Amino acid sequence: MSGYRPPRFSGLGAHVSGVSAWVLMAMLEQARAWDRVQGLPPESKAEVLHTLDTIKASAIHWSENSQADDLPARRPTPSSPAEPLTTEVEGHGTAVTAAQRLGCTERRVRQMVKEGKLSGRRIGGTWFIEDQSVDDYLLRKDVA
Repeated sequence: MSGYRPPRFSGLGAHVSGVSAWVLMAMLEQARAWDRVQGLPPESKAEVLHTLDTIKASAIHWSENSQADDLPARRPTPSSPAEPLTTEVEGHGTAVTAAQRLGCTERRVRQMVKEGKLSGRRIGGTWFIEDQSVDDYLLRKDVA
């Protein structure tokens, strides 16, 4: 059985660009990589921060210059380390936005999706709720 075996020496590097950089950036921001780096020893911390900055720069470059339709409904804009990655999905708002419109909590919005009262989907770690399903729910609520 052949499987992936990581290299056994430390002189390796990896070229990351394009959509790969964007995906890695989204994952790193979701995992709060910058917060976790703070606990590293100073000699390791500098190298890791440099790598994170390089990935971020590549992700921003791809996001601003990509004409490819790799992710047609999602156009990311990587942000500063303290801010979450903002993602737009056409015809959808975040669960936070839906909760504000409905006057409830984000957790309740996720429950409503599971109950079939709203239509939505999870992309990465973010829930996106169809704008039309929120409008329909509000209309049904007003009629009742």
